[in-house]
Amino acid sequence: GIKLCESYNRQYARSYVALMPTNLYGPNDNYDLATSHVLPALLRKAHEAKQRGDGNLVVWGSGTPRREFLYVDDLADACVFLMDHYEESGHINVGTGIDLTIAELAETIRDVVFPEAELVFDASKPDGIARKVLDVSKLHALGWKHQIDLRPGIERTYAWFGDNTDKMIMPVKGKKPNALGLYDMSGNVWEWVADWYQADAYTSGDVANPSGPVSGTLRVLRGGSWVTHDV
Repeated sequence: GIKLCESYNRQYARSYVALMPTNLYGPNDNYDLATSHVLPALLRKAHEAKQRGDGNLVVWGSGTPRREFLYVDDLADACVFLMDHYEESGHINVGTGIDLTIAELAETIRDVVFPEAELVFDASKPDGIARKVLDVSKLHALGWKHQIDLRPGIERTYAWFGDNTDKMIMPVKGKKPNALGLYDMSGNVWEWVADWYQADAYTSGDVANPSGPVSGTLRVLRGGSWVTHDV
């Protein structure tokens, strides 16, 4: 992608910019414990430990690796800024330039979500690379710096998570209503299913309780409601 932008700029006199962001977090992140990154995974684990009343929050590894995190709204702001202020060849790093240990990250998440929990580090799990932090001196020299520090960003993220829980199954009325007092678009059950995509599924499938294709390459998210009607 970086070289493609450089080639288009040189051949067609364009001004495409290639950004290299650090670890991102915020609303609409992936909170699946099997596939998510460290920050959303720890946030969900802390939330579920709080719901269970579990006094321990288990953290993978020793807690010593260092990572950098950027709130997603800051990335959006950086994108707009760079479109107006950056036309050089080559990519540009976008981040805070500030790293912290996984242990410090876990402590911050614990303090926001479940202050009563005790951190337990599972040394049988891998640590990964010792340190990941971007050099953002070029971005700072242009006049841009992040606005949302880590703890306020985590507080915003957890507030969104508490209202939405990223498509995880919730009991009836377990999700907060919107400003109009409505629960979801068609009911008040926050439940989603991932079906395989098929272009003609609605025209060729059964009207009531369609099974859909059994395999594919793309998934479709469908919302559910506690009220259903046969057609």
